[in-house]
Amino acid sequence: MKRALSVLALTLPITAFSAWVDGKGKPIPDTPSMRSSGDFGAQLLLTSSEPEFRKAWNATTGTPTLQTSNKVRHGQSIAGVILFSGCLPNASKACDVSVAFTVLNPDGSTTPAGGGPVWSHSPPKPGIIMMGEASINMGFGKDDAPGAYTLNATVTDKVGHRTLKLSLPFSVAR
Repeated sequence: MKRALSVLALTLPITAFSAWVDGKGKPIPDTPSMRSSGDFGAQLLLTSSEPEFRKAWNATTGTPTLQTSNKVRHGQSIAGVILFSGCLPNASKACDVSVAFTVLNPDGSTTPAGGGPVWSHSPPKPGIIMMGEASINMGFGKDDAPGAYTLNATVTDKVGHRTLKLSLPFSVAR
């Protein structure tokens, strides 16, 4: 997780012609949690505090320190957020990017987990990575099974007709 975050930090100031590039401008291969289609890219991250994550993301000075997590205990929560770049605008000059979340449970069952608009504003400048508006907050109580879960996110640029399927495992402990 920290490695992916380090790679992400290197991409923040870069203007790119493809969705994900490293600090030297070379394309970064897709991973299950970070994919691209042309210049449209999306990444799924998990954090123990979405408000703190958003606050760090929106800081106006320096490179943000983003706290990610892939572990949660009963009585706690974990949030999934979407970072993206490269959406196409419609005739009104606004993007129409949305996400649908599902959770793969330890028993193999899948639970629909909602979704919503990621971005419905003017597209970011080429190569600029934005944090999406839609997110998911998942709380776990004593009745929830401990074990390995996977958060899945289907991110769709409706104008560009591009869909990216992202997944990120996490664990729940007592």
